[in-house]
Amino acid sequence: MKKILLIAGIISASSTLTLSAQNIADIDYGSTPALGGALFYGTDAAQADSISVGYFSTGAANIALTNWVTLATDSTFEAAGFNTASGTDLDVTAGVNKDAWVLISDAGGNGLARLDSWVSISGGVSPSPKSSLDYTFGSTATVATITGINVTIADSAGQGAQGVSISVGVVPEPSTYALLVGALALGFVAIRRRK
Repeated sequence: MKKILLIAGIISASSTLTLSAQNIADIDYGSTPALGGALFYGTDAAQADSISVGYFSTGAANIALTNWVTLATDSTFEAAGFNTASGTDLDVTAGVNKDAWVLISDAGGNGLARLDSWVSISGGVSPSPKSSLDYTFGSTATVATITGINVTIADSAGQGAQGVSISVGVVPEPSTYALLVGALALGFVAIRRRK
C-alpha cells in the first residue's frame, strides 16, 4: 500500500511540473547581402565597431540602453561599413512580440535603428520549426521608412549608392549642455540690460 501511495505521489508531483518551452529563431540582421545593403558608420565616419540585434524588455527604446537585451552581436564587416550578420538557434522567448532594433556601436557612442515594416520578434516552439526573422536594411530602405535614435540616416548611400547608410550621432557631454545653457543665460542678461 505504501508503494502505491508513493508511486501515486510521484505521478501527481511530476504531472504538476512543466517544462518551459523555448521560442527559437534564426535571425539575419544588418546589411542585406545585395546591392543596396546598408552601411554602418561610427562617429568618426569610419565603419562602426559592431552591430547587434536585440530588444527592450520594458519601456521605450532609449539611447541609454536601459532594459536593452542583446540577442546577437557581430563585429565582422565584409567591406567598409557592410555587415551581413546572423544568429542561429537564438532563444527569443523573453523577446516574443517585442520590437527588434539594430544597435550600432562605436567608441564614440551608440545608435539604434529599425525599419518600420519589421515584424515583432517570434520563435518556433519545439516540435514546430524555428522562426526565420529578417532584420536587415536593403535597397528599399529610406530615411522615411526607418526609425532611429541617435543616428544620421542618408538615402542612396548604401552598398553601390543604393539603400541607406546609418551613422552613429555624437551625444553631447553634460558639460556641453551646461555651456550652452550658460551662454543662453548670459545672452539673455545682456539683452535685458540693454532695455
